[in-house]
Amino acid sequence: MKIGIIGFGEVGQLISRQFVARGHEVKVWDRLFTDPYSSALSLARALEGLELATSIADLVSRSELVFSAVTAGNAVALAHDGADALSANQMYIDLNSVSPGAKVTMADLVQSAGGRFVEAAILSPIHPKGVSSPILVAGPYAAQFAELGPQLGFEALTVASDRYGKAAATKMCRSVVIKGLEGLIAESMIAARSFGVEDSVLASFKNLLPRDDWPEYANYMIQRTLLHGARRSEEMQEVAKTLSEVGVSPTMVEACVTRQAWMAGRIEVESEATLEETLDSLLHQMNRSTED
Repeated sequence: MKIGIIGFGEVGQLISRQFVARGHEVKVWDRLFTDPYSSALSLARALEGLELATSIADLVSRSELVFSAVTAGNAVALAHDGADALSANQMYIDLNSVSPGAKVTMADLVQSAGGRFVEAAILSPIHPKGVSSPILVAGPYAAQFAELGPQLGFEALTVASDRYGKAAATKMCRSVVIKGLEGLIAESMIAARSFGVEDSVLASFKNLLPRDDWPEYANYMIQRTLLHGARRSEEMQEVAKTLSEVGVSPTMVEACVTRQAWMAGRIEVESEATLEETLDSLLHQMNRSTED
């Protein structure tokens, strides 16, 4: 099958490799490809069996299925650009973490051009499973896409509804807790390490959230915000829009937007670093910023 993927970030890179491994013809395009020195372009060129498109229009015109895997803030604009090149009945699958309202807007764009829009929501970290991750799909063409799922490698697809917005609403409401928990853990642990009480704080979490690996889990959650805080902050802005769409004030979500943005790229940390090492690096950077 001829597959086009818009976006070559974390999601795009992983599913590209998986589709290529299954023998599909895969084309990718990312706005960063316009920079000849970008790391995304270098990674794409190094992946055997992957073809680089010259533009969104080039990618869409030569693909049977088009997947969009970009940042939340770019999803609607790129759907608009992609819709202009869609042929009749061509399927456009949006994997982005955006509000139900944004999904409906993209559906209108795609379907006005004669395409078939499928709303998709990934309900777990994309690594390591990739296309085998639990994914909700929604809209009038969701069942049709689900039938194609097995040959593409999708093993945990669930049709949420034939109405747009249901999969996105599930994802966004889930993110209130998941991305919020990341921010809360980071904020708690930075302060706890400053007081020297991080071990007792972590031990106390087991009363309500029982797990035996709290130090490793807390470190994982903090490192995820350091690596992906910018993207998560954008996603939480979409979560805020989602809550506002139904009259719920996004008080906690707006705080998470700020915390995720603050964490983004604040320090470079190796994945094998311990929780103590991660926190000490953060505190050292914060102290230096205060002195400056």
